[in-house]
Amino acid sequence: FVQNPDEGEGTYFVKLKQQLAQGSPDSRKLMAELHWLLNAFPSDISPSTKEERVREIWSWSGEDLPDEVTFLEHSILEGLGHTGQAYKNQSWRELNFIIGALQRWKKLSLEQRECTLAQSGLFTEFLDSTPGVAGRQLRHILPHLLFPDEFERISSSRHKREILEGFGVASRQETNKMDIASLDVAIFNLRKKLVDEHGRQIDFYEKDIESNWREHGASYLIS
Repeated sequence: FVQNPDEGEGTYFVKLKQQLAQGSPDSRKLMAELHWLLNAFPSDISPSTKEERVREIWSWSGEDLPDEVTFLEHSILEGLGHTGQAYKNQSWRELNFIIGALQRWKKLSLEQRECTLAQSGLFTEFLDSTPGVAGRQLRHILPHLLFPDEFERISSSRHKREILEGFGVASRQETNKMDIASLDVAIFNLRKKLVDEHGRQIDFYEKDIESNWREHGASYLIS
């Protein structure tokens, strides 16, 4: 897939099937699993659509998935946040990135993997050193899936910058200079402050919290 880009006519799945034509049945099953991972986070894709996509790709192996598969239950496939149209349009880039990341991951020793998964900072450093990471929403999504207490369910660096600006943590000029790791640290510290102020857990997309930064975000887009 990565080394065989298809810029011709046809839908994404038609071209994907053609790209996998020379692969083994197991490679097609692996691609189905990668699409499960690719679609785990988005809540703007229906669970039924996600299930259909995984089952379709898996069927290219010559086998069908059983009717009952835990990971395809709709309660699991509901998603955690909106990813927007860019994620759908650039899904092939996201897929390229995750394939490259997992290739590098498989080359690590078991001890290295365990150590990296035990420390969120090491995991994000691993992602940041993976070719093709720039602009990828999975760079935001994967840390949240693995370390939900440390990373927000936010798949957009723009939203992270708008949140910090909206709450007066940093100016637009300052946030524009921050890399994703720095944005995440600042967001984490802001969350702790807001939790103390509200006396409860908060979500940056809940109505009262979101209103504090959305208005600033609108002016950010206009100016």
